[in-house]
Amino acid sequence: MTATTALSGTQSSPWEQASFFMNGEQVSWSSPGIGLRRGQSNELIVKAPWLNGTQINLGLVNDNGLVIGAEPAFGDWVSVKDGEASWRLTPENLSGRVRLVFLTREFDQVHEFPCWVLSANLSDEGYATLGGTLIPIPVGPKEFWPGVGKHLNFRANPGSPIAGFPLMLNFTFKETGLPHPLTSSPPILTETTDHQWYLTGIADTREIEFNLVITGQGMTPIEASDCIRRSSNLLDYATIKLNGVAVPADGARFKGGVSETLSVVAKPGSPSLDSMYLSWEKGGGNLNGNYFKSDPAFNFPTGGMTWNITCPAQPRGEFALKIGRVFGSTKTSFRCFLEPETM
Repeated sequence: MTATTALSGTQSSPWEQASFFMNGEQVSWSSPGIGLRRGQSNELIVKAPWLNGTQINLGLVNDNGLVIGAEPAFGDWVSVKDGEASWRLTPENLSGRVRLVFLTREFDQVHEFPCWVLSANLSDEGYATLGGTLIPIPVGPKEFWPGVGKHLNFRANPGSPIAGFPLMLNFTFKETGLPHPLTSSPPILTETTDHQWYLTGIADTREIEFNLVITGQGMTPIEASDCIRRSSNLLDYATIKLNGVAVPADGARFKGGVSETLSVVAKPGSPSLDSMYLSWEKGGGNLNGNYFKSDPAFNFPTGGMTWNITCPAQPRGEFALKIGRVFGSTKTSFRCFLEPETM
């Protein structure tokens, strides 16, 4: 039998009470469809205890002419025993799309699941890209900075019918007990049919190594390994120096009326910090920031990571400076003291 029945629409269906499983994995009622592994046997189970002692018919809508073997055969009435009915479906080794249609004599409504016939290996159907490029994610480290977003996409290979098939994203870690390194939209472990995610590094004062894993129903996933979410603490990657001397833990001391050099010096082996900015902050004092001068200017992006700062000659007091990456939230703030030039 080849079914040609249309979808049952938005009306509530008795089939909603049933549970559907493909290769041991439950397919939710709201799922956009079912995945069949091409070239291998797939077990389809319908659990419907309320239909015990009746029969279910499985039909096939096959517009692409795919060859799919079924045991019991499509169109046969299969008895529901112990609350379930099952079939073995074996597609030929070609990808494509079909529809499975379920019906029973107990009521008029049918239920139809779109069905993708795909490889068991997701990489046979497509590849992942990062950062909006069209190039597959290369081998090697992949950086994520706190507060910086990147697009992750799954792109179909030519001729693959996988468009619209539900995929989801997950993280795996080299260590146990680590928090999520990124936010994701849509969230991880949530099926999406548009095959794209927007990932943003979470601000945290530690580095986390992880892998990005894209999965589809029962398929061998695609994994982008060697990912690292960088720290939000700039001091993990650089030393702040005033006139060539590292700023001590208790703060930097500036002389009034004198141009002094503040610099960010990358630590050996640290990642590229790109452009930086310097901000003046009130801190714990009562000084007026309008009388402090910086070249390059405060809050102005610079790749040089060096600023010439001139503080007012009077009065003495306390303030703070903040240095951060222009892109993201990796930064540090430190206490500063203004002392008269004569001291």
